[in-house]
Amino acid sequence: MAELQIDFSEIYDDIQRDAIFRLRFEVHSPSGAYADEFLNGRWIDSHDESAVHFAATTDGNVIAAARLSLHAKLQDGPFGGHFQNKFRAAPGPYAVFSRLVVTPPFRNRGVAATLDNMRMTRARTAGATHAFAATSNPSRFASLARLGFKKISEERECELSNKVWGTLFACDLAYE
Repeated sequence: MAELQIDFSEIYDDIQRDAIFRLRFEVHSPSGAYADEFLNGRWIDSHDESAVHFAATTDGNVIAAARLSLHAKLQDGPFGGHFQNKFRAAPGPYAVFSRLVVTPPFRNRGVAATLDNMRMTRARTAGATHAFAATSNPSRFASLARLGFKKISEERECELSNKVWGTLFACDLAYE
């Protein structure tokens, strides 16, 4: 059987963005985490409208996605209050990596790494001086470290959503 072709792109189309929001819901809703942010079979929050979205597709179907938020003030981004409390006096603009989701059949195939690299390239192109990420998944720690992120909080120190605790990471783009 032939290997499936995976295509990666930055998303501008509302139909594909909706597919991303549905994928987030599909992958995360069984756990019950983030349930307060689900709406009509989609996971959407206030940062989605202004964010840059990336997707991996096969045969036109979204199988993975990631979001990059760019902000002049750290506190304006996703989890900004948490980052601001842990990382003071950093000049902006800021990039925040969030909402990475990969369907189970495509995990451990480099899909997340490709999406991370696309976000890092876009953050640098946009002039971001620092990138931030928060994760509740310890398996993401090593992949963030490969991109130059450093842990800035204790594991599971910050509440990211209702009863979902995560670890914060920062990356100085000026010196990477």
